Amino acid sequence: MRREKIFVPLILILALLVGGCYTEGEIYITPSPEETVDLWAAPSGDGYLYLADHTVVQGDGVYVEEGYTEGYLSFSITSIPSWAWIKEAVLFLGVSAVYPDYSSVALDIERVEFPLPLDPSDYYSPSWGGWTVRIYPADEGNYVALDVTDLVRDAFLGGRPTFQVRLNASGGAVDLEDGEGSLGGSLVPFLEVTYY
Repeated sequence: MRREKIFVPLILILALLVGGCYTEGEIYITPSPEETVDLWAAPSGDGYLYLADHTVVQGDGVYVEEGYTEGYLSFSITSIPSWAWIKEAVLFLGVSAVYPDYSSVALDIERVEFPLPLDPSDYYSPSWGGWTVRIYPADEGNYVALDVTDLVRDAFLGGRPTFQVRLNASGGAVDLEDGEGSLGGSLVPFLEVTYY
């Protein structure tokens, strides 16, 4: 009997200390509130490489053409607290043009790791996962939203300071806005991360 009198108040105090409240014999734990941040592309880590000679082009959008160029984007994720759990991450790509203008283009998105700034040797960066999406002529002048939660979570849990992607096209070419807004500035790519 005496143990129960000490044990019940101890449980209640413990529940209140971890952020919960006690109501009619039940304990409710209050979760941490969700936060959402928009992380803009880093100009030093975006651009494209010519596949023939690995020449780097920056400050002129992110031009991705099958067999000709591959694009790169980089986002700093250091503003996300180290204790956070990433609930969702969405990559917003600003599409300036799709070639040919009568068909869709497959865009391969891969998570890669490379030191900044973008360098010709980044062409050899190994992939850490990815997938393919289709970009349509109707997407021109708009953002395309891509769920990259697993890829961002992988980079974050691995202690990486940046989330970086490599882009390759199949069936044509795509012209994307870069972090500097070189193609007009209205569709600068960003990463929207929700965490708690």
